[in-house]
Amino acid sequence: MEQPPTFLLAAEQAADFVNNWAALQHLPAAREALNQRLVALGQTDRDGR
Repeated sequence: MEQPPTFLLAAEQAADFVNNWAALQHLPAAREALNQRLVALGQTDRDGR
């Protein structure tokens, strides 16, 4: 899984993304990576591993 750019993780508030086109372009990929991680963690918990 590809790591999100650090500036996405460094944002302290939503306003940090206003007029930041580079950050906005990375948000969908970052959201998808988080969703995949959560699904994997949920399956691990359900399987007892």
